[in-house]
Amino acid sequence: MNFSQILGVVANNKTRTVCGFALAGVLSTYVYMLASY
Repeated sequence: MNFSQILGVVANNKTRTVCGFALAGVLSTYVYMLASY
């Protein structure tokens, strides 16, 4: 496994983590809005 492959895997994991956090943020905001009505 060379350096660019490792870099690609790390970037992919980071993207997935960021997407997961964004999704969690949107979902929690949505739930909070529903709860406040």
